[in-house]
Formats: sequence, C-alpha cells, structure tokens
Amino acid sequence: SASLRRHLQVSIAQGLGAAVLGVQVQLVGHVAADVLRRAGHTAPRGGLLFDVLARRAAEEQKSLREALAGLSDGYGVASSSIRDLLSAGLDDNGTAAQDALPAWDTRARAVVDAATRTHGLMRELGVGRRANTMQAAAAALQEAGCNALPARAILVYGFADAPGLTRAFLRALLRQENARIYVDRPCDPADRSREEPGCRFVDRFLERLGQAQHPD
Repeated sequence: SASLRRHLQVSIAQGLGAAVLGVQVQLVGHVAADVLRRAGHTAPRGGLLFDVLARRAAEEQKSLREALAGLSDGYGVASSSIRDLLSAGLDDNGTAAQDALPAWDTRARAVVDAATRTHGLMRELGVGRRANTMQAAAAALQEAGCNALPARAILVYGFADAPGLTRAFLRALLRQENARIYVDRPCDPADRSREEPGCRFVDRFLERLGQAQHPD
C-alpha cells in the first residue's frame, strides 16, 4: 500500500542516514510495469473501461438483471465480484469455475459468465487492468529472466496474501537469484512466547509462492 511504502521510506532514511542513494521503494504494480518496459513490452492500458464492460456484461445475464436492476448501483456489486474473479486468474474459459458451483446457484454461475465475457471484451479491445500488467510481467520474467529486473536486488515486503495474478508475478519474481521475500511473523499479544495465530495464513501464502521452506 502507499502508506506502507511511505513508512518504509522513512524507516530506511532513519536507519541508514538522511540521504540514501540507490534504494527505491515501489508498489508491486510499478515494479511489474518496469519489468515490462525492460523486456521491451508496454503495460496494458485502458483499465478505466473495466467497470463499464463489467456492468454491461452483468446486465446481459438474466438472473443478475432481475436481482440488481432495481437496486441503487446494483451492478456495482457484480462489477466488484467480476474484478475479484479476474484478479484471481479467471479468463475466457470459465469452465472450471462453473464446474465448482452447484447447478442451482444461478446467480453465482451468472457472475462467472459475466466475468468471462468481460475478459473477452477487454482482450478484443486491447485493454487491461493492473492485474493484467502482473500477468504480462510474469510472462516477461519467464522469457527474459533477471535481464528484465529493474534493479540488481529485489526485496519483497509487506505481503500476507495476494490475488492469483499478483501471486503469479511474485512467484516469477522470486525465481530470480537476486529477489527475496521478507515476511513478518508477529508474536501473540496475549503470549509473546508464541506466534500470532494469523501466521498460519502467511504460511499458506508462502506455500503458494513456493517459498514455504525458505522465507526470510
């Protein structure tokens, strides 16, 4: 987050001195865009169209139209769910997601249909969101390796979880020799001899990153 970025900048300046050269604190989206530029690609643009396309795709679904048309900004609810599905990695083929849903849950299945429709429309129009930048940057790292990195060393910090496409970019990033992830494992406020119970969610996140045995 922007607030964590500012906190790190202050901590680095206080810890190393008032003037620090050669250190840049960036949000993950900016790192992904830098990777694409170094790999000779352009980051997807037109993300502002997403909400329009998502709302139209939701309106095309009869069950969603019946449930949401009469509500104030009803399609905004569907747009938010569609955003989450696409950030998790859903694409034009929503078959697996549909198979995971019960046949009677027509609204949930309609949201998946709307999400796949939105993805297809964005691809046809050549536009993308920040999550698509992550996806493209992950592919660029697989092709170009460390040559696409914007720095000699990459330190990843501030994550306890991440959506599917962001996680895929972090996974590709951490495959490079000069990239490492640092995670906080706070103590339980009630018993400082034990880890905070929520650390188990961090462990799951590290497992998905392939870092379960080597976190710093």
